[in-house]
Amino acid sequence: MTQLSSDEAQKIMDALLKAQADLNNLPLTIDRTPEEGEELHRLVLALGDEIDKIGNIAIVATGEELERVVNGLSIATENANGAIETLNNIRKAIKIATALIGLATAIASQQPGPILSAAKSVLNAAEFQVEI
Repeated sequence: MTQLSSDEAQKIMDALLKAQADLNNLPLTIDRTPEEGEELHRLVLALGDEIDKIGNIAIVATGEELERVVNGLSIATENANGAIETLNNIRKAIKIATALIGLATAIASQQPGPILSAAKSVLNAAEFQVEI
């Protein structure tokens, strides 16, 4: 069974606490609907709860409990990755929606140049690679 030194355990906790602080510093309401902001806030709180649980486990962990701690770290990492993926998906959706509004405005102008430019913006926001 693998055992962590106290220095290694401290480094892991420091990294998790830094990730939590970084997520807490994200602007949760800028360019988001209130529902999206609430969901992001819920995810940040859930991540904080997981980090707190890991910290509590680490304090009382013994060699026999280490496997459970490692499993807890794995779950916390998966939860953090899920929260980060959700943030990235929301950002991408906002970019696409903004570009689509620009395209609708350009179409209303009935000018080919702005329509083409706005269409390129939609493709860029969707990260769709095409040469126009």
